Amino acid sequence: MQESLYNQANIIADTIAGEIPILVKSAQNIASQLIGFHAKKQAGNSDEFFQFRPYSNGESVANIDWRQSAKSDKAYVKQKEQQSPRRFQIFCLQAPRINWQYSPESPNKRNIANIYALSIGFALLDIGESVLVAGQKKTTKSKTTITQSLLSMRDELPKDFPKGVSIIFHDGLCDLAIFENIFKRANSAGNKIILGLIKDENEAGFNFKGRIEFQNIDSDEKILIENCDEIRAQYIAKYQEHFSKLEELANRNNVLIHNIYCGQEILNQIMPIWQNALLLEEVKL
Repeated sequence: MQESLYNQANIIADTIAGEIPILVKSAQNIASQLIGFHAKKQAGNSDEFFQFRPYSNGESVANIDWRQSAKSDKAYVKQKEQQSPRRFQIFCLQAPRINWQYSPESPNKRNIANIYALSIGFALLDIGESVLVAGQKKTTKSKTTITQSLLSMRDELPKDFPKGVSIIFHDGLCDLAIFENIFKRANSAGNKIILGLIKDENEAGFNFKGRIEFQNIDSDEKILIENCDEIRAQYIAKYQEHFSKLEELANRNNVLIHNIYCGQEILNQIMPIWQNALLLEEVKL
């Protein structure tokens, strides 16, 4: 079994290596759209104007710039330029189980996670922020370093939380005690977590029919389901219960969760993550 798992890890590593150029190109394109016109400035508390950003549900309406908002059908908030850089830690799960897709034509969860992580990392570098890839000792200004470090990860979740913001891309499908532990350690270290959960709607809805044999990609175990229709309701109930508990745990620990759905438009899903990361002003170095 150990030899088989070792071979699986090598196959996945080789596959990732072959996909890197495609992932990097996509991430650079998305990063450029995140940055927008004011590419070299940062949001913060100074008196210098930074940019207008869309109003986010839940924040005070007193922040809305009504003059700018009157020019369109959306509400906008005026941001000020930040004077000192912040530290952002990025993590992206690379465990074998996230290398999953519903069909050969469907998006791969691992690729989606990597594109989001790389896009955020590249955009942060481009506006002059300090970026640390989880597990590394030093921050980096190199997109190559971010790419290589992210795609070589194998840990379940980060182990260390320096003061700043941790942006984590994960499938959420692990023991909730692991999340509880890292949430508590992050809070005690003055670190704010943004958790991007990679979800596939076919997986969430157990959209399988008939008799199917499932392979456990973390081991050699195979599970034969005689009739998928008979267990669908039970599966969905367990799936939803797991993520409801994870959301409750996140709320108790002031962790922001963003659900990311494979197959849906990337920019619309990644923009709120980007905005929330830059709005966490209390995490300045």
